[in-house]
Amino acid sequence: MICYSLKRNILLSEDCLKQRKVNIGDTIRLSCDGKVHEYKVVGSFQSRADNSEAIIPARYAESDFGVENYGMLTYTAADPDAVMAQIRNLFGNKSNWSRTVEEFNNDALSTVNSFLEPMHKLTYFILLLAAIGIINNLLINYIQKRRAIAMYKSVGLSNRQNVKMTMTEGFTSGLIGAAVGLFVSYMEIKTIFIVAGPRISVEPELDAGVFIMAGLAGIIITLIGSVIPILKGSKMQLVEEIKFE
Repeated sequence: MICYSLKRNILLSEDCLKQRKVNIGDTIRLSCDGKVHEYKVVGSFQSRADNSEAIIPARYAESDFGVENYGMLTYTAADPDAVMAQIRNLFGNKSNWSRTVEEFNNDALSTVNSFLEPMHKLTYFILLLAAIGIINNLLINYIQKRRAIAMYKSVGLSNRQNVKMTMTEGFTSGLIGAAVGLFVSYMEIKTIFIVAGPRISVEPELDAGVFIMAGLAGIIITLIGSVIPILKGSKMQLVEEIKFE
C-alpha cells in the first residue's frame, strides 16, 4: 500500500529494503507497546558506520517508541563547522565522537589511503618481478630456439625479419597473458566480495580503464623484454650455433 498523506517518514537501509521486500514510497507499520504507527519510506541509505536499519526523526522516536537516549544524532545546519564547535564545547573535556560530513569523509579517505599505501608500493615491486620473470622466460625461449634461428639465418633470414618474428611472438604472448590476467583478476575480485557479501554492503565500482591500462602495461613489458633476445640474435655466430647440440 502506498500513501502520500502521512507525516511520519522513515529511511531504510538498502539491505533492509531487500530483506523485507519494501520499495521507496511504500508505507510500513511499526508497533510499540500495543500502538501501531504508519511510516512512509521516503528513501534509502548505505552506511558502514554502524548496523542501523532505519533512520526516523527524533520527535517520533521519542513520542512513538519512548526513546530517551540516542546512539547517534544527526543535524543539518547552514554552517556545520560553527555548529560542530558549539557541540564540542557542550561536552567540554568529556570524550565524544562528533564529525561533520566533510570531516567524516576526510577521515575515512585518510584511513583508506593509509591502508592502501603499502599495497600501492607493493604494486611497483610486483611489476618489477613480473618484468624480470618475462625477460627470463624470453631468454629461455631464445636459448631453446637459437639453433633453429641460426639455421634460418643461414638460408636467408635477415635481422629485420628476425626482429618482426620476435616482436610478433612477444606481442602475442603479452596479449594472451594480459587477457588471462584480466579475467582471473576480475573473477578474484568478484569472488572476494561474494564471500564477504554479508559484511560488506557496498559493491566495488570496477573501472574498465584500470583493467585496460594493466593489460597494456603487460603487453608493453613483454615487448620491451623482447629486445634482449633480439640483441642476442643480432650478434649470433651462425657456424657455432649450428654446430651446438
